[in-house]
Amino acid sequence: MRNSEFMTCLPFSKVSTFNTVFFILFFLKVIYIPDSGVFAQYSFSRWDSIQVKNEITTLLNPWSGGLNFPQFSAIDLDGNGKDDLFVFDRSGIGGSKILTFINLEIPDSAAFVHQPGFQKLFPPLQGWALLADYNKDGKQDIFTSNPKGGITVFRNDFSLPGGLKFTLADDLLKAGFGGNKLEVYVSPWDIPAIADIDNDGDLDILSYNVGGSFVTYFKNTSMENFGIPDSLVFEMADACWGKFKESFENCDISIGVSCKENGFPSAYGNLDQKHAGSTLLALDLDGDYDMELIVGDLVCNYLTRLTNGGSLISADITEIDTQFPSELPVKLSLFPAAFYLDLDNDGIKDLTVAPSAINISENFKSVWWYKNEGSNGIPQFKFKSNSFLQETMIEAGEGASAAFFDADGDGLQDIVIGNFGYYKTGPNYLSELSLYKNTGTKTNPSFQLTTRDFAGVSALGLTGVSPAFGDIDNDADLDMIIGESKGELYLFENSAGAGANAIFSLTGPGYKDIDVGQFSSPQLVDVNKDGKIDLLIGERNGNINYYENSGSEFEAEFTLKTDSFGKVNILEEGSVTGYSVPRLVELDSTSDYSLLAGSESGKIYLFKGIEGNLSGEFLKIDTFFQNISEGIRSTIDLADINNDGNRELMVGNYRGGVAIFKNNASPRKIIPAGEPFALKLFPNPVRDIFFVNIPEINSNADIFFYNILGELIFQRQIVSAGKYYLNSKSFSSGIYHCKLVVDGVIIFSEKIMFVK
Repeated sequence: MRNSEFMTCLPFSKVSTFNTVFFILFFLKVIYIPDSGVFAQYSFSRWDSIQVKNEITTLLNPWSGGLNFPQFSAIDLDGNGKDDLFVFDRSGIGGSKILTFINLEIPDSAAFVHQPGFQKLFPPLQGWALLADYNKDGKQDIFTSNPKGGITVFRNDFSLPGGLKFTLADDLLKAGFGGNKLEVYVSPWDIPAIADIDNDGDLDILSYNVGGSFVTYFKNTSMENFGIPDSLVFEMADACWGKFKESFENCDISIGVSCKENGFPSAYGNLDQKHAGSTLLALDLDGDYDMELIVGDLVCNYLTRLTNGGSLISADITEIDTQFPSELPVKLSLFPAAFYLDLDNDGIKDLTVAPSAINISENFKSVWWYKNEGSNGIPQFKFKSNSFLQETMIEAGEGASAAFFDADGDGLQDIVIGNFGYYKTGPNYLSELSLYKNTGTKTNPSFQLTTRDFAGVSALGLTGVSPAFGDIDNDADLDMIIGESKGELYLFENSAGAGANAIFSLTGPGYKDIDVGQFSSPQLVDVNKDGKIDLLIGERNGNINYYENSGSEFEAEFTLKTDSFGKVNILEEGSVTGYSVPRLVELDSTSDYSLLAGSESGKIYLFKGIEGNLSGEFLKIDTFFQNISEGIRSTIDLADINNDGNRELMVGNYRGGVAIFKNNASPRKIIPAGEPFALKLFPNPVRDIFFVNIPEINSNADIFFYNILGELIFQRQIVSAGKYYLNSKSFSSGIYHCKLVVDGVIIFSEKIMFVK
């Protein structure tokens, strides 16, 4: 139990008189004067070396962050002459994420390891992104969506001394048509085909027109104009390439159709009808040098193969096959997109397929890999996996709200991951909790997946589950509260007792009738430091709700104090939603609270100025904490998982994965073996303020006060050496027993008398 009046244990280096201390306490409530000997800052860096296993195997890329709706391209990231892997994940509305993987170059093996350092070298991208070498210099350039509905191109200017570098080559591609210049149109939701369509050595573009029914052929005339394929000069060569038309209502495709309107080919088709989205991949499937098309459609769960029976000059689709690839046809919920690149280092391009329809498609096993057992000219695709790359990661479907929790009472922090949900059928999602048990040691954590349905949460039929843990009933074990997409809370009471495997039972559906609107994201924390656990709840609107515990430490009763805690709102400019995820925590070596908040943008916010200011406005310190950005809808939690006295930071994201960032602040000093531990309490007896002088301490130290009945009155983690003062106002007169425990061993024990 923690007591409000003496909870504030703050290092205080210079104290002249008792009156001075009391004066400061009275007017400032909480103050910290740092001592250079004990003050520690924080510095977080990725900690990707922590081992994680699923049920059977060790994961190669556990902390890379999951995949939902990825697009794949080959690129040599490190200049060693071997193709690595670029992944662009269309993570959610308004969100996207670049991931880079180095090829381990294992023969006949698709093995890639996450190397996030390359990600920051790419420019901001959105909508879609494909890499292709337009100037034939052996380096893959970037073709990506332009907000105006066109294409932006970045040239790859890699050099050995300088490394990977991209330069804007063309902000908005245009093509000649009838003496005018038209934008090379690509809907932000489509994926075009970028390939040498006419086999003349330069890259052309196929894209659905604005109406979405016909495919437009934008021919690159670099070879014709300059004799070399190093330019981006296009003309609109055919408004209905292949002479086929896609239906507006369904997946049907009609062949032998003209797109002429009033006898003139239209670049845009019928503007009265617009198709929602399609994906294209152009490749030669029959070895005749002209291009077939692989088409994915927003309302279809399969790919359609369109066979080109025409010529390089005049394409003509003559056959339609909806059972592609023939060995095992794609069946992937909605809007599949195909990509063609060599994954297993045999020099032959393979096929990957992933969904493109955000929020309405498979999100857990959503990347299909087909090995090409034929050739690049006449491929033969054999199914290998339905979770390429995903099977190497911590993957929780769509959305990942991760929290530290010692589920088995062994003193090691395990990881519990909630999610928005696993895609089921139709528009349906179902949330579950994954439990990764810490199978390592106090100083060297490692994790293993033990269940994807911890506490049987799936039976509730919820979405957007976000877990939080705290001892609500003061019975020495941690209970669980989960938030969810409708804004309510569910309480799972833990009846296991201290040091035992958690036994959760649902005791509070619609807990306390609390409803914050949408996407409640709770934290159980003693906000006002009165010894009782309170509730902070983030929500979709981006504000934070503060519910004070007006009950007792044994029977919580939460009362809304404010729905604008600290006047915090994390809405990005132009956004209407924020998806706040609060973590009120003692972040550094002081005892002062800091507030970290995850957000829809993926950035983490930092606020200070909280102590003694719970009804005021907090100070916004940082809107991009430690430059950490793992993808949209960041969720956060902190715990010391390597026993060095510093809390590590865990960040979840909407792709369904998590990352851990190690706190590299200077570790606390360790007591040399055999050195006596001289803790001092004074004055003794105590009337109001008393001091605790703590020398160099081991990590994981706690101070306890017991009354004469042996009841625990006060417990406090000691974070650093120094002089602490405690306010004894809530102590009754009597004798108390003080103990300091380091790593489970009682180092100091002394009696102290309080006189009122």
